[in-house]
Amino acid sequence: MPWWVWWAIGTAASAALTVDSGQKQKEAANELAKLIEDYGEEEAAILAAFGEDQVSYLKEQAGVNYEFSNRSLELSDQQVGLFELGVQRDIDNEKRAAGDRERGRQKRILDALSSQAALRSGQGIQAYDGSSLNMMRSDYKDFQREQIIDRGDTAERIRDMRFFGQERSRLMRANNSLMSDVAAAELDSAIQAADLQMKGIHIQSDSIRRSTELEAAGTRAQGSYAQRAANLQALNTLISAGYRYSRIG
Repeated sequence: MPWWVWWAIGTAASAALTVDSGQKQKEAANELAKLIEDYGEEEAAILAAFGEDQVSYLKEQAGVNYEFSNRSLELSDQQVGLFELGVQRDIDNEKRAAGDRERGRQKRILDALSSQAALRSGQGIQAYDGSSLNMMRSDYKDFQREQIIDRGDTAERIRDMRFFGQERSRLMRANNSLMSDVAAAELDSAIQAADLQMKGIHIQSDSIRRSTELEAAGTRAQGSYAQRAANLQALNTLISAGYRYSRIG
């Protein structure tokens, strides 16, 4: 067999190997790109699942805190009711005490007047004339003065207890209402924060997908470029061989 035949066979074989090498590089690049995409999708899915679990936990905790705040406020409302009952009980006790004091004074003045009348009658003196009557009048005026003073003091104490009790009750209820609004605002804020966090996680997850997609596309482009370069190299080899053969011939 002439030498040029062997030379032509070797040249063709070299070109075929070059083309095959380019094809294999492209296939390897495609496989690597597929692995990059799969890894990116898996990582993005794991991040999204973790974010959903975390956000679900945060919302659940926000709900638990809100429920706890509501129960605390219910207890506070009950305390306000008990406080109001206590104030009313103190007022009732003050009224009963004032009545007891008044009945005591009435008994004492009646006992005093009866004793004086009996004493004067026993001495043969008119009980309701002259100095005896003046003494009784003086005792009765003292009784009336004590009655007026005690009634005034009692009314003032009751007024103070009722006023300060109502004011404190009003402040306690206002505080409970404010705490209820704060609890609702905190719940809404926590839910919004959790939703924003979930949006951030979705953005990160999408970013991972886009990044790996771009990396995979670049890898595929490199494989295609390697294949084209190999094909061009093989073509150049064949053209060069044909040119040399034509010169020899």
